[in-house]
Amino acid sequence: MLCLAAGACPAGDDITAISTTGSTSTSDTSSSGGMTTVLPPATTTTQGTTTDVPPGTSDETTASVDDSTSMPTTIDDTTGEVSVCGNNMIEGDEVCDLAQLNGETCQSLGYQGGQLGCLLTCADYNLLGCFICGNEVIDLAEDCEGSVPPEVTCQSLGYEGGEVICGADCLFDLSECSICGDGIQQGPEDCDGIDFDGQTCVTLGFGGGNLACNLASCSFITSNCTP
Repeated sequence: MLCLAAGACPAGDDITAISTTGSTSTSDTSSSGGMTTVLPPATTTTQGTTTDVPPGTSDETTASVDDSTSMPTTIDDTTGEVSVCGNNMIEGDEVCDLAQLNGETCQSLGYQGGQLGCLLTCADYNLLGCFICGNEVIDLAEDCEGSVPPEVTCQSLGYEGGEVICGADCLFDLSECSICGDGIQQGPEDCDGIDFDGQTCVTLGFGGGNLACNLASCSFITSNCTP
C-alpha cells in the first residue's frame, strides 16, 4: 500500500488504495491500537465499469420467437403470383381452397354421391366423403353395403321395433322402424293415432263401420266395423 502524500501516513486517516487495474476506489478504514485496517470494496470494479448481473442470467440479449402460425404461402416462379392456402380463394397452382372446389363434386369426379372436400394443403381434393354404392366397400359416407350389420337394429337406433333395411343409396332405411305413440304408422304397426296407413273397415273386409286404433299397442280395433 502506498501513500499519495510524501512522508508518513497519519494513523486513523482515510487511505486511498490504488487498483492494479489502473482505476481507483475509496475504501472505508478503521483504527484500532494504532493500526489501520482497509476493508474490501463492496462491489467489483473492472476498468472503471461496474456490472451487476443477476444470478442465473446472461448478459446476452435473447430475441423473442414468434410462435404464431400462418397460412401456407407459395410463389409461382414463372408468374410471381402469390397464393395463400386457407383464405377460401383459389390462387396460383391451388386445386381448391376450403369451400372453393372449382365447380367439382363427387359425381363429377366419378363417384356416385357424397360430399367433396379440399385437402388442407390446397393441392388436391379430399375424397373421403365420396362413395360408390355397390362396390362392397363401406365408404365413410355410407352406412352399409347390401346388408345391415347384425349389431344394428331398430332397437339399437332408439326405436321400439321393426327392421332396419340397407337402402339403394347404401344408407340405413328406417321406414320399417316404429315408435308406438309418435303418430306415424311405421313397421309392424297397424296404425298410430289417426294414421291408419289408408286402411278402413272396408279394406279390411268388413261391410262398413268405423275403424279405430289402440293407442297403447298401435293395432286396429274392429269392434265398430259391420259384417
